[in-house]
Amino acid sequence: MTKNRRKPILGLLAALMLSTTGCYTYTLTTPDMAAPGEGVRVLMTREGAAELAEVTQVAWEAPVVDGTLVGQEGDDLLLSVAVGPRDVGFVANDLRQTVRVPTSEIVTFQRRSLNVTNTVLSLAGVTAAGVGLVVYIVSEHRSGDDRTEPPPPDDLRFRFRLFSLSFGR
Repeated sequence: MTKNRRKPILGLLAALMLSTTGCYTYTLTTPDMAAPGEGVRVLMTREGAAELAEVTQVAWEAPVVDGTLVGQEGDDLLLSVAVGPRDVGFVANDLRQTVRVPTSEIVTFQRRSLNVTNTVLSLAGVTAAGVGLVVYIVSEHRSGDDRTEPPPPDDLRFRFRLFSLSFGR
């Protein structure tokens, strides 16, 4: 394959990888259909978001709350939401708080689910890009090797792309 033909293929692989990066999607559902422990996204009214900001002391820029459904008590949903980072040594964890969200303040409710098609395409794109990079490096190494005579028999050499080892004289 010539160098001029490789560039469009590498560009196509890059475009494929960028277009399939979303492994999760949110599907519109009702709070009754979601099970505890699932990731959810709740679009609330402005008043509900303002009340939630008072409780969590987090300024929500938009009335959208991402969290994990803990359960349901009466007409309220219990959501575990991230309220800030916590650094423990080299590990950073999210501080989480369980908040009560009245269902009367919910405009839309979405459940987070794995998008298998995009995940497989993303993994295939990353794998193809990695293989393409290795093939490109190997082909460039072979095409640049223009040594016409073999090394002397008493000189043993092992050549690699990143380093070389020489044994003998």
